[in-house]
Amino acid sequence: MVIPAMKSLIIKENKFLIIQDADDLFWELPGGKVQYGEDPYDALRREIREELDVEIEIGAFVGFCWSTNKERHVVMSVFKCKAKSFDFDTSKNPSSEKIKQVKFVTKNEFLTDKYKTYNPSFKELIKKLDL
Repeated sequence: MVIPAMKSLIIKENKFLIIQDADDLFWELPGGKVQYGEDPYDALRREIREELDVEIEIGAFVGFCWSTNKERHVVMSVFKCKAKSFDFDTSKNPSSEKIKQVKFVTKNEFLTDKYKTYNPSFKELIKKLDL
């Protein structure tokens, strides 16, 4: 099964936002899956509201990354986004996923072994960006 997802690259002072799921050790960009029949841009805005309780303005397309397991292949479209606030609140997330940490990191920090990801494609995408 192939699942489309939308991810947000939120930048603040030469750092970008990453989140860590409470159930594992992996880091990712905020955002999530597009529901059947949902406009992908609306899905990204919804996911950011659910995960961080902030509104965003969606900007330029950045690139793709993906993750694969035995059941599904998730293809993530990444967009540069501007958060209307950096006052994040992860406690209001209505979905079953719980966010353990939210933090801003530099490109060089993120590319170290300290930050584990679902798939190397995420780090490859970040490596190519001018951040």
